[in-house]
Amino acid sequence: MYWLKSYRKCQGDLYKNEDSYGSFISCLQCSSYLTEDEEAALMGRSENVVGLSRAYAILGDLAA
Repeated sequence: MYWLKSYRKCQGDLYKNEDSYGSFISCLQCSSYLTEDEEAALMGRSENVVGLSRAYAILGDLAA
């Protein structure tokens, strides 16, 4: 899942990922991780959420 232009510190795009320790939300631009409080606040807002296929389409258009 991606949240476009949603990271308050750098206005970057956030994405949800997971590893052996669990899931996390990170910024594509600055590589920062959100705290649990920031994640909870982000999940309450849904205006900038896009699915994976839509995010690939957007990123593909930017790369062209």
